[in-house]
Parts: sequence; structure tokens; C-alpha cells
Amino acid sequence: DLAEPMDLVRLLPSTRIVFMLRNPLQRFVSSYFQACSGMYQAFSNCTYADLEDRFDALTAAGFDPSAETNLPEDSMQYFVHRGIAHSLYVHWLNKWRRAFADSKIMLVFSEHFKASPMAVMHAIESFNGLTSARQRQEYKPHRTSGGFYVLGSYSKAGKPSHKEPPPPHLVRKLDSFFAPWTSMLRQALATSELVVRPIQPVPSELGGDFALPRWLSPAATQSFAGD
Repeated sequence: DLAEPMDLVRLLPSTRIVFMLRNPLQRFVSSYFQACSGMYQAFSNCTYADLEDRFDALTAAGFDPSAETNLPEDSMQYFVHRGIAHSLYVHWLNKWRRAFADSKIMLVFSEHFKASPMAVMHAIESFNGLTSARQRQEYKPHRTSGGFYVLGSYSKAGKPSHKEPPPPHLVRKLDSFFAPWTSMLRQALATSELVVRPIQPVPSELGGDFALPRWLSPAATQSFAGD
């Protein structure tokens, strides 16, 4: 939200943009706990009840991600506002589409990257014109005992989660809020030339299923557990 696409396209018109999208419920909840634990330096101060109260206060009269806010930038409510806004993907996607052709914008999904990181990286490299073997980066990820791919010797991916899933009533509330925005995103993908699948075949040994994730399915209700 701090970037200005028109400035970028004027300076670097050949730029290609890659967005990685995550289930918006997961993204919003994760952003809350990340901001909250960082601000209060104590995870015990961060609860789903607090998240819900702040969410209700910010969305009671509707929510416009492009509207100016007078919230202090060092306040928790400011970060919760940003967490909501940043999870409304189609709003930001349309902002970038006004500057860049659809063919220069690629969407990848965290579900795919978690399941088949090498396949996703191959697709991203192809999108950016890195098509020969000598141009491609050699990645050597390894999988932890928990099934997560990591690079290097440390990753919090292998650590146990420090939070429980949201209560069902909160999932339903967030689902109701995000559903119209997810529908608009689904419509944008169906009626545009945005790149959502590899432009060149991905080697079969890398795996990879590039079907749209379940949270973008027309009949789906959001699940915090994800795909």
C-alpha cells in the first residue's frame, strides 16, 4: 500500500510483478498476532477476543481499504486496520493493473509454494524470462520432520504453533466479511489475462498442482486450516 505502481512503470516499464496470495483469513489472523506480539512483547496479551473487538470496531460502518485513516501509526489499531486492508487482495491487484498489463502480473499461492516450492520457483523463473538451464537458480531445500520445506538450518516452520485456531463463530464472521472480496478476485481472474499458471511446462519431477486453491472456489466457505 506504500508503493506507487505508476512511478515504477515509468522508471522500469519492463518490470514484472509477482504476488503471492494466502487464504485471507489466515493472513489477517497471522498479521494480528505478529503485530500484537511485537508491540506488547508478550504473546499472552494477544487473544482472539481482542482481535474480534478490534475487527468489529474497524468494520462496523463498512471498510474501505483506500480510505485515509487518522489512527496513530504506533497504535495496535493501526496495524489491525492494515492487516484487514492488506487481505483484500483484489483492491491492491486492481491498483497494479492500472499501471501494468495483465501479462506482466503473476499470481502464485502459498498453498502451492508450501506443497511444491521447486515447481513454483520454476514457474516464477519462466515468467521472468529465465528459461535456460544456466539461467535457473539451484535451490536445495530440505523437508523438516513436520513436512515443511526450509532453506538453511533454521526456520520457525518446524516449530509448534503458538496459537490455537480461531473459534468457529469468529471464522464465520471473517468469512462473511472477506467473501465479497474473494468473489471479486475470482471474477478478476476469470475475466483477465493475469498469469496464474506456468507459462512453460514444469518438469514432472518437481511436482506441482497449479489449480486455484480451495478458498477461491465459488462454493467454498473459508477455513482457517487452509488447503
